[in-house]
Amino acid sequence: MSVVLERFSSIGIDTPGLVALLGAHSVGRTHCVKLVHHLYPEVDPELNRDDVKHMLHKCPDAIPDPKAVQYVKNDRGTPMKLDNNYYLNILDNKGLLIVDH
Repeated sequence: MSVVLERFSSIGIDTPGLVALLGAHSVGRTHCVKLVHHLYPEVDPELNRDDVKHMLHKCPDAIPDPKAVQYVKNDRGTPMKLDNNYYLNILDNKGLLIVDH
């Protein structure tokens, strides 16, 4: 996390700003190409087991077709609603992006 804080600080985003920016992940989705390293060749043990089946369904290929629009919603609980569910997901190991871990 210190590397993330440092990098964002270098472009003028402080810690509260970064917290808000990451919280915006509550709205949106992550393309499979950014997730497959968590799923293949083996499932990352840090992933929440309740979400793995859904992620494998949405991202069935270890090497996604770059022209395909394959993605997983960042927040399946309250998608497209800006709320604190992203942070709750992080605490429950449901983060999809590297920065979430």
